[in-house]
Amino acid sequence: MSLMTAKQYGNYELVERIARGGMAEVFKARMKGAAGFEKLVALKMLHSHLAEDADMVASLKDEARLVSNMLHPNICQVLYFEQIGETYCITMEYIHGKDVSTMMRALRKSNQKLPLEFALFIIRQTLTGLDYAHRMVDSSNNPLNIIHRDISPQNILVSYSGAVKIIDFGIAKAAEGLHHTQDGVIKGKFRYMAPEQAMGLAIDHRVDIFAAGVVLYELLLGETHSKGATDAELIIKAQSGAFEPIERVVPNLPRDLAEVVRKALMKDPSERFPSARLFRTALDGIVKREGLEVAPEAMASYLNNMFPDVYSRGSRVDEIEQLAGDILELSPLPETGQMQSMPRGPGFAAGSGSMPAAFPQPLSARPAPLPAHLAPPPTMDFSSPPPPPPAPAGVVPPAPAPLPEAHPVGLTKGTSEKARERRKRERDQKKEEQVRVDKENETMRVNAKAAAKALPRVKRPSVVWPFVDRLGKAFVNTLVNIFLGVLVIAIGAGILYFTRSEEAQEKKDPKRTPIADPAKDCKRGPVELTLVSDPSDAEVWLDGEKMDLPSPWHNVKTDMCYNVPLAIRMVKGDLSYEQKVDYPVEGGRITLSVKLEKGGNMSVEPDSTGTGTGTGSGTGSGGTYRPTGSGSTGSGMRPAQDPPPQDAPPADGPVDLAGGVGVLKITCSAPCTILIAGKNKGSEKVFRLRARKDPYAIQADFGSGVLSEIKKVYIFPNQDNFAHFSHP
Repeated sequence: MSLMTAKQYGNYELVERIARGGMAEVFKARMKGAAGFEKLVALKMLHSHLAEDADMVASLKDEARLVSNMLHPNICQVLYFEQIGETYCITMEYIHGKDVSTMMRALRKSNQKLPLEFALFIIRQTLTGLDYAHRMVDSSNNPLNIIHRDISPQNILVSYSGAVKIIDFGIAKAAEGLHHTQDGVIKGKFRYMAPEQAMGLAIDHRVDIFAAGVVLYELLLGETHSKGATDAELIIKAQSGAFEPIERVVPNLPRDLAEVVRKALMKDPSERFPSARLFRTALDGIVKREGLEVAPEAMASYLNNMFPDVYSRGSRVDEIEQLAGDILELSPLPETGQMQSMPRGPGFAAGSGSMPAAFPQPLSARPAPLPAHLAPPPTMDFSSPPPPPPAPAGVVPPAPAPLPEAHPVGLTKGTSEKARERRKRERDQKKEEQVRVDKENETMRVNAKAAAKALPRVKRPSVVWPFVDRLGKAFVNTLVNIFLGVLVIAIGAGILYFTRSEEAQEKKDPKRTPIADPAKDCKRGPVELTLVSDPSDAEVWLDGEKMDLPSPWHNVKTDMCYNVPLAIRMVKGDLSYEQKVDYPVEGGRITLSVKLEKGGNMSVEPDSTGTGTGTGSGTGSGGTYRPTGSGSTGSGMRPAQDPPPQDAPPADGPVDLAGGVGVLKITCSAPCTILIAGKNKGSEKVFRLRARKDPYAIQADFGSGVLSEIKKVYIFPNQDNFAHFSHP
């Protein structure tokens, strides 16, 4: 609202601007009459530059004609239509309050939502006004079929007295007798359009029901839907009619309210409420059942708390009401027999009375005809000036002047000629101004060119030497980079060469293989060891330490580390066998069955029971072998030694496996593809997997529908993990 210095405009004194749009401005004005008569009104004035636009003038006249005969508490009344000077204006009822859009913005800034009872109150009052407009008839009792077409929070006002009023019938549509919108032309706000309205199809009063449903959706949501969308996105959404179900975005709604919103927002008009009255009736049932009825005074009190009314200073009635106690009215409520308690003060609780259980009779599709004394006034003719005042007694009134020649939309011939002359003068002035500006620009360009010629020429520096200098520096930098690269490669190759040379020079003792770090702190777990050799009675060495018990061993209980392989060696004469074994993954057992030979190689494969078994020969090492099952690898075990209780793994699997990445190497007895957790990984046999507490489910696919058993394999970080699959 824009404050302004009071300005006289005909019989009106403009106080302040309320709103401004592309078609007209709305002012708060003081209408003055005889004997000091004054009345606050809202004056809607067509922009002066649109006074010659026949469509705009016709649209303003249509709005005045439509609303002038609407006498309803939920519709802003039109009092008068006139032409002042060259501008047309509508005198309307001044509503001291706020529009719903302003209320929603204020609530969003404070992270609040409009209480449910007030949201339903506003929509129900709006639907009451819409139903009255939709059922309007002319003086011959013919339906006018009025459609507002622009129901939105901006066009719903709440006054400081608690009244809810619909405004701005500027683009409303009626059956006949008014200026028509061309077919296919879309009018209204895209965010609140019904699908048929957005697609430019034929519409009826149900587009207003859809728009009221969108306003209710936003009041329940607490913000505008499709926030931040462009006009193109809004028109596409309006044509689709797709809305997220309100119960998904706003929980704990009263029963049946979500269904009412859904029905109001149906894309097919035939599936919506057939009238605003039935929409209101559905909401009334929910309000009555949930006890959400509020009085207009409660709405006024809530609005005054949000936006304190600077014009309200209280009254003697308010003072007396605050000093008085509760007054009990001893008359029963109609149709209920209940007593009604009169509240006090502005903070009373609304909905103290009871509503009738049902309407006494069904509502008809068309309202009953009004008595003669309540019939609407005849349609006003806004194209004719008001009649002159009567002449005093005894004075002969002068003969009326001849009417000027009529032109379209009520303009006289003289007015049209004056307007054309004014527009011609304005065009000539614009052309003269443009010629003057062009001459000034040309003069400035010529002067700048002359000044540039007067400046002494500056000798350009040679471009050859700087180019050669930059080329030489680039060449030197390239040589330096190449030298540094070669130097780094040479250093790396030397380190690799000496490292491998030292490894090649290491010699292994056939009877003792020390572990990498015997003093390493590791966590241990129990294991049962079964060792069978051919020939038997072979010496058994564990981690380079000779055991007292020769082979064979059967279920010998001992302990070993989780994360260090156990070096097992069996020697008899010149025959030997050596193997490093990880902690078993499942069952807690390690079983090795080998054949000792001289100078041969050894291979070990697990049996179908999940324990480590195998055969081997020769003195060479068989590498590291992980038996299938659950568990982690370890070293340093000692026969018949019970592990510390706190280091034993839990019953549901090993501990301290989460974190890090391990390598899983898989072998198959026949060509196969690997499935990890049910996902086919192809013929790849080496995988990098993250270590975790739970095992991975591994399976081999040998083709033709032949699948191996599923093995659960734990992955241990920073080391190789193995699994082998045999063809079934």
